[in-house]
Amino acid sequence: MRFFSRNDNPNAIIGIFLLIMLAILAGPSTLPRLFNAMPSLDEGIPCDMLRKGRDRADHQSLLARAISGRAESPISLDVRTSALPTVVDGNLEITVVVANETLAPVPLLITPSELILDPNFQQSGLGVVFNSSADIANIGENIGAGGYSEERIRILGPRQICVHRITVAFGQIPGSSALWAGNVTVRAFYRNTSAGPLLDPNRPYTDQGLWVGVVMSPSRGINAPIGQP
Repeated sequence: MRFFSRNDNPNAIIGIFLLIMLAILAGPSTLPRLFNAMPSLDEGIPCDMLRKGRDRADHQSLLARAISGRAESPISLDVRTSALPTVVDGNLEITVVVANETLAPVPLLITPSELILDPNFQQSGLGVVFNSSADIANIGENIGAGGYSEERIRILGPRQICVHRITVAFGQIPGSSALWAGNVTVRAFYRNTSAGPLLDPNRPYTDQGLWVGVVMSPSRGINAPIGQP
C-alpha cells in the first residue's frame, strides 16, 4: 500500500497512464463498459460539442467516405439511465454513449438536447426504445435535395467517444404507463436513411458523406424507482 500512499509517486502516475492507454487501445467499447458502473463520470465529451460538419460539399475525408459506404456501422452504442421516477411527472435522465470504431472521422446526425423517443416517428439520428427487442425500422425524414442542416452534423474523430445526455419528463415517453410494472429495459439506436444529397455539379462532393443504416446498443436494465424495492 505504500506504493499508493504518496500522490507524487511517479511510478503510480505512470501506471495509471498506462492503464488508461491500454483501455483505449483495447477498443472504444472498453471505456463505456468501465464507466457504466460509475454514472457520475463521463467517458467522452458531449456530442453537442463535437466539431460541426461545415461545407460538406467541399470538405470531406476520403477515408471517411470509404467507410460511410460500407454496410457495417462505423459506430457502436451503449446506454444508461437514472432510476425510474416515483411519480408520473418525474424526470428520467438518459445517456447514450457513441463510440467511433474506425480510424476515420465519422459524420453523425446529432440534434442537441433531443432523442427520438418514438421509433415510429420519421426522423434520423439518435434515439432510445423501451422494453423492445425488435429491430428498429430505418424511417428517417424527407430531407429534400439540399441535404441535412449543417447544424445537425457533428464529426466524431477516429476512435473518439462522445456522450449524448437528455432529461425527459417520464410521461412523454410512449407507453410510459406500462413501464411501472418493472423489469424495464432500454436500448439506444442510431439510424439514417440518406447520405445527404448535394446537387451542385460544380462542387467536389454530391452528398454529405453520412453513413446509411441502423445500429443498436445492447439492452440495459433500468433500476426500480428510488425508494421502491
